Amino acid sequence: REAHPEIYKNSSQKWRDNNKEKSKISMWKYDGMKDDDWPSVYEMFIKENECWICGINFNETTRKKCLDHDHDTGELRYVCCSRCNVWIIG
Repeated sequence: REAHPEIYKNSSQKWRDNNKEKSKISMWKYDGMKDDDWPSVYEMFIKENECWICGINFNETTRKKCLDHDHDTGELRYVCCSRCNVWIIG
């Protein structure tokens, strides 16, 4: 990795591109989110087109879609845009 970081980065990106569900779920777990049915959460997240807080359509904006959670308990709360996730919820 240290000698050829670009090869490692390209390999990692290729895996993430080919394993979108596994990659996204593993990041949610790494961030401390907890749920018993990750495939259903992923499916709901992918299908959601609007921020649950401000209502902005994800297809009409450059804002990133986020899965918000309580940092103390890991409980999932919202599918929201990056602005609501950071500025409104904190």
